[in-house]
Amino acid sequence: METRTLNSQAENSSNKNFDSQKTKKSITTDCDVITISIKPKQHISVPKEIFCALFEASHLRHKKEYLNAVDDRKICFSTFRGLAREAEIPYSLFFAPTETVRKEIKDRNEILFQGVQNSPISVSSRGAVDVQDVSLIIKDIQKRQQLMCREYPDTKKNVLISKRSCGNVKQDASAILTALNLDMNVFRNKKKKEDSFNYLVDTLENNNFLISRSAPGVMPQTIFKDLSFSGFAVKNNKYPSIFLYSKEENSIEEPAGRRNFTLFLILASIFNNRFAIVSLGDNSDTEAKTSSILEYQIAEEILTPKDLINHINPSISSLEDIDEISEYFKVTPSMATVRLTKLGFINRDQSLQYMNELDRRRIQYLQHKHGYGNPSPATRILKYNGKAFTKTVLNMVRKGEYTQGEASRILAAGKNYKNALKDLGEKL
Repeated sequence: METRTLNSQAENSSNKNFDSQKTKKSITTDCDVITISIKPKQHISVPKEIFCALFEASHLRHKKEYLNAVDDRKICFSTFRGLAREAEIPYSLFFAPTETVRKEIKDRNEILFQGVQNSPISVSSRGAVDVQDVSLIIKDIQKRQQLMCREYPDTKKNVLISKRSCGNVKQDASAILTALNLDMNVFRNKKKKEDSFNYLVDTLENNNFLISRSAPGVMPQTIFKDLSFSGFAVKNNKYPSIFLYSKEENSIEEPAGRRNFTLFLILASIFNNRFAIVSLGDNSDTEAKTSSILEYQIAEEILTPKDLINHINPSISSLEDIDEISEYFKVTPSMATVRLTKLGFINRDQSLQYMNELDRRRIQYLQHKHGYGNPSPATRILKYNGKAFTKTVLNMVRKGEYTQGEASRILAAGKNYKNALKDLGEKL
């Protein structure tokens, strides 16, 4: 509601700017401006520096309509209006002095960087991602954190925020598990990797972590498909939050074993006081890229402890053996391959052979995969918001603090899915 009001006011203001500037003689050259067509024979010019600065600081910097406008140096008003609204940029800001624009961008970035550092933990060169690419999701998560802090003011500082890495991989791994009261024997004894993932999420939510997963249709923004990352953490002393991203949540591209590793990698990052975007690779180069990353080593040690693997002393002679190890430790076969190679149970030639076989398996799967249908609004809302936050909002509805419409807009990024609230109550 606040965004709509702000944009409405800004639109009225910008219309006045249009009228006042129509009669002014342009003092800039064509290459310095973006021309916005309002009506036939009626247009206004925006300084290209300001136009680009505002959109480059938003998640729309990859959108073709913006890129076309920059290339063509022109854009129709309806397209411009749609982009500005989607990026939550008031129209009037495009006509403000350059210093005002710079200050606005600086202020916005400071708020974002309080939650997520713009220094990704990356072991993948594909689709580099910056904080601005997920800015609206970060702001949405920050609103959840604020709501939880207001609703539960007596909540103490999060157990993991209170700890710090000592720089020793084995000791850090043990400290994280102890702080979270997380039993890895229970984790590994789950029947399926998905069950182990759910156990991990439930344990984290019991420790006041807010867990969110990508769910198209209920997120406040679209994440462009050419961006490749696994997730990120948003800082808050009481309710740190974790967002897990997948392009195709139901496909082999983001199996539960991979999500398990991503969660532990982010937890290790939080333990090391790094709230950043993480991006993983899934190929034979992973070992070299991760050998010096402390957070990765801690996540490895938690999921696949060196002492336990040495005790098992696995004999690896086929991909089926890799699959068996990955099922036991609830990780992906590719991660199992990398770990066993590091510990000397597989030589590099075998490792490359298994990785190539896993790549072929993945390609075959993608060629023959079938659709999984369209998840219901309730399923997507629960997935994006997590159980803990969804329960809190529904409880506030029962207490009369929110209407069903208000709760729907909080849980579904301004969309009205109030008919899904009943289904949510049943799911929880």
